[in-house]
Formats: sequence, structure tokens, C-alpha cells
Amino acid sequence: MSGKEVSAPGSDQVEIRGMKYFPRQFATGLQLDLESNKARVVDPGPYAGLDVLATRQYSTYTQYNTDQFTFLRLSRSARVGVIWFGTASNLPTWLKDWTAGSHVRITQPWNPSSAMTFPTFWKPLDAGDHWLGSVEGKAGAVYAILLAEADGKPSPEPVVPQGLEVPKPNTACPAWVYEQYKVRGVDGRWYYTWAPQIDPTYWCYLGSEHGSDPRQFPALARLIESGKIKLAFGYVGAKANTTAFCQNCHQDRLKRKIMDAPISTYKVFAFDDRQGHDWLIQFQIGSSSKARLCQRHHEYDLWVADQQSGELLASLHWMSDTGPTLDASANGGVDASGSNLANSTRYRPPLCPENAITDPRDPSFVPMDNSVGRRRIPRTDRNGYETWQPSFPKELGFHNGRAYNIDNPLTRCAPTRDAQGTPTCLSIEQTDPAYNWGENRWFIIPGADQNDGFGIYADQAIATGTFYTAPYVDPDDGKLHLRQATDADAVEQYIKPGLHILHISGERWIPYDPWWVEYKPVPTGTVNFDTHNLERGLQWGN
Repeated sequence: MSGKEVSAPGSDQVEIRGMKYFPRQFATGLQLDLESNKARVVDPGPYAGLDVLATRQYSTYTQYNTDQFTFLRLSRSARVGVIWFGTASNLPTWLKDWTAGSHVRITQPWNPSSAMTFPTFWKPLDAGDHWLGSVEGKAGAVYAILLAEADGKPSPEPVVPQGLEVPKPNTACPAWVYEQYKVRGVDGRWYYTWAPQIDPTYWCYLGSEHGSDPRQFPALARLIESGKIKLAFGYVGAKANTTAFCQNCHQDRLKRKIMDAPISTYKVFAFDDRQGHDWLIQFQIGSSSKARLCQRHHEYDLWVADQQSGELLASLHWMSDTGPTLDASANGGVDASGSNLANSTRYRPPLCPENAITDPRDPSFVPMDNSVGRRRIPRTDRNGYETWQPSFPKELGFHNGRAYNIDNPLTRCAPTRDAQGTPTCLSIEQTDPAYNWGENRWFIIPGADQNDGFGIYADQAIATGTFYTAPYVDPDDGKLHLRQATDADAVEQYIKPGLHILHISGERWIPYDPWWVEYKPVPTGTVNFDTHNLERGLQWGN
């Protein structure tokens, strides 16, 4: 059975921290509360070997009254049961038409030193989406959920290809499982693609988090299935490493090659713009990699689909220039030009001295204007979130841009300084040795005045339909140039002729759950991030 969430009462945001799915593991000794040594199974009764979804046991969740509290997505028909931490005579309305089953014996969630028997209630549910209601104050803890096949039997063990290591549920996956998450790019090569944190077949941990599940929107899912969207991590980077990308520039300006960075740095953003389009963004933005300190150019891919027709409207790909690396913690003042210090204080790392060059006459000078973006990385000795401002080539029809923020970057700059007091970031350090929640990423789209926003205008692009470009903007003239399809560094692009999209939204867009990671707009100040480390399965650095 795959898919699970529990909604945060009082809002439409979703919270699944503290939940854990145990396939075929309901047995004596199983602990159903991840936060403390509570709710341990003493006697599973006739249900040994069933799947069990352990939910959050906090008593505060027992007081809400809603018929949409726990969300289940079943991949096939199932017999679903709840372990009710109350009495059979005092049930919420939604549970009264469920059939009573056998009792199970579990240590009391509110008193782990004492065990007692609790009733179970069952109902057959078809494949698809289902909501279970809340406790309504009628039990001392939130119910746990049991799942059996439609005939009541335990789920069968998934088949493992002969000769390969057998994955163990709720542990790290063998390497071969991750190898299943690949897609053939438009160039015919195989690339890693989006993968969930937890493999839904073997329920083992893949160890990394890639953001939005691109299949959550029907239009995008169909385009991915048909091959019109190829979510290939590194396609543009591979093209970028085959080209000098400028014909007359100085050799020391060729430091824009793609540095080694883990696949986990590729993050996906999927959202409905509330204007009839589904957007899918792939951005190499992860905060675990040391390479981001010196690597200016990061892969950016964008797809737009028409929600009603399912038509692909745009498929655009390039190496976005994210400019110089700045000290995000240098706030609280302004420089001589009146700019916030966090937007002008350059790090001076020995690995990339060009980052600190401020003389425009120097051939290695990294500009900080509207022609490039910027990266702001905070220090470990001060607060501050990480900001990525990618550059959007006008040659691809872009109107304006957007900024991405990471509230809790996994690594930060060491608080080192040179003799002049300028931050040097001699090394990248983990934010906290015990910190492993995953990243909380969000973005802002311009358009607060309701007359502007982020757009794609076909009539401003260098071509429409299918065409090919270089992977980089040429630093000699600041333009993205056309390529022939047969050129080694040619990147395939697509813009529907006549396309004119302007997404207007002055709000923050945040992920509403850590499972599908759908981005939705929220007013400033109402962000309620949940942990993005499902079942504590992430490996540090991912």
C-alpha cells in the first residue's frame, strides 16, 4: 500500500512528521510512537504480519473535530483497520459504520508502563484517495492504521531480481534500487531523475530528497509518461562541459565549468499557478554541496503545461548564472551605494578568488547586476537563510525572474575573515551535527502590483517551436545563442508559437507537505514548515 499523509488540523497544510509505515511488520515489540517509547505492541492478535501506519500520538491532536484528518492513497483495494485507543462504545461519527474486529494489546500511549487491550475497526476501501476523520476527543491518542490485502491477508513480499541484495523495509536501500530512477534524455543518454525519499515498492530509504513529485498533476504526469517531459538531472550540465561557450574571452574566464556535485542537489518544484497552467521546475540548488561556493552556473529546467488540454507549452533549459557568492549573514546595515550588506558583501574563498574581485576591468570580474543572479550563503555564527537568484535569458522569452530561498540550509560558511575583516568562507560546515530535517525551500514570484509577474513571451524569444541553443549565455555579448541540432553542446528548447504567459502572484509559494511537496501560495508570515525528513530516512548531506 503506498501513499500516506496526516493533515495539520486547522489548516490545509499537511504534516507527517512522526508518522512511519511498517510493511508486514505488525508484531510483538513494534513501537508505534516515533517520538518516545510509547505504544509498544504486546499482542497483535490475529493481525500479525499486516502493514501498519503509525501516526502521531500527541494528545493535542485528539481534540480536533474534522472528517478529513488522515489522508490515504491506496495503490490497490485493501482492507483497512484502525486501532482505536478508546472504548468501542464511544466512537466518532465517521467510524460508526466500520466493522468491529478483534482486540490487540498495546502499552498505553499515555502510560507506557501499563498495557491494555484496544478495539479495532475495519472497512474495505478501493484503490484511490480516502480521508479518515479525527478522534473528536473520544480517545486518548490518535489511532494507528492497519492495512491488509482485500482478502484480509498480509501484503506479499515484493519480487527482487535474482542475484541482487534484498532491500529491508525502513532501512537504507541497496544501490541498485536507486539505479531504477533513471530516464533517457533527449540526447539518448541515461540520467538520474526524480525519486521519492522512500521507494514505494520496497519501502526502503533512498537517502536523498528531490522536492516535488512531478506526477501529482495529471497534465504533467501524462507528458512525463509520453516522453514529452524528460526530467533528466544533468542533461544541460553534460552539454555545458563539452563547450568553451565563448570564442574570444580570456582563458581565466572559462572557470564556469560544472563542478562535481551530488545528484541530491537537484531539486524539483511543481505547482498550479491558478491561471490554468501547471509548472515544473528543476533547479540545481541543494545546500549540502561544497561546490556551490564557487560554482556560478547551475542547471535550470522549466516546463509549462496547459491544465485543460494537457499540451506542453514550454520546455526550456540552460545553465543559469547565479553570480557571486555573498554573505547572507552580513545584514543590519547598508554599503556606500545604499545596498543591503547581505546583497553586496562578497566572500573571499581561496578556492575561487575571482568571487571577491570588484574591479570591472579585471577579466575575472563577476558582475552583480541584472545580467546575472546571485547566491547568498549564511555563516554558522549568525542566523540567515540562503537565497538563490537565478538569471533568466531574455532570448528564451523570459519576463522578470524569481528568487528561491532555503530557510534551513544544511551547510553554511565557516565564520573566517581575512586581515581586512572580509568573510573568507575557508570551509563549508554542517549547520548542526544533529541537524537532519531536510531543506525548507520556498520562492517568490513578482507581481504584488497585479500588473506584472513572471512570464514567457514567445514574441520576445530568439525562436519558437523546437530550436537549439548553447547551454550558457555568452559572456562576450551577454546573449544566449542559437545552435544547430547536431552541435555537441546543443540544448533542445521548445516554446509554443504565440505563447504569452504572465503569472501574477505577490505571495510566497511554499511546500504544503513533505510527501508530494506541492507548492502553494501563502500570505507572508503564515509559513508552517514541516520536517522534510520522512521517517528519518535521509542521509546527511542530501
